[in-house]
Amino acid sequence: AAWRGLGQVDTAVSRLTWVTLALTVLTLAAAALGLRVTGDGLAVTLTGQTLPSVVPGETVTFSNTLRNTGTVADTFNISLADSSYPAGTTFQLFNPDGVTPLADTNGDAVPDTGVVAPGASFIIVVKAILPPTAAGGPFSINKTARSITSAGVAATDADRVSVVARACRMAMDPDHTGQVGVGRRITYPHVITNMGNCD
Repeated sequence: AAWRGLGQVDTAVSRLTWVTLALTVLTLAAAALGLRVTGDGLAVTLTGQTLPSVVPGETVTFSNTLRNTGTVADTFNISLADSSYPAGTTFQLFNPDGVTPLADTNGDAVPDTGVVAPGASFIIVVKAILPPTAAGGPFSINKTARSITSAGVAATDADRVSVVARACRMAMDPDHTGQVGVGRRITYPHVITNMGNCD
């Protein structure tokens, strides 16, 4: 009877170990996906984009996928932070069409997705313009989607650029006014400005 009891204890411990392991795996998976869940059925994931190379001075477009993985409809505020892009880089948030700016639909002064149904996705377009002289890389900026129903429900991912391509640009400012006598010389100065990221 004692041996039978020990066997039952061993079986119970094994079952407990597997349950603990499963919960640990689920927790790690949720963290990796940037997932936050509450008892209210609220959850969201956000996936950014990495571009291998961009041209400085031109508009760069990132497509980000937000998915409402909860069981209720919700609206998500979108914010940008922690940029490592060169100084002077500008960012704008747009709707899925890439033309209409992301609006503030609930009046809290933060652009948002509007209502997203359970299981539905919403594309957030981020457009960046790097200065013409930008060079190097990689660069990134974090983007966060936060539930307006519960601030603790949020997901964050980055929009990244691996490298900025070389772009050699030059501007010449001529001065072609002057007077000169017969048999004389005149010098016309020109100012050449490096407008690109080449030395």
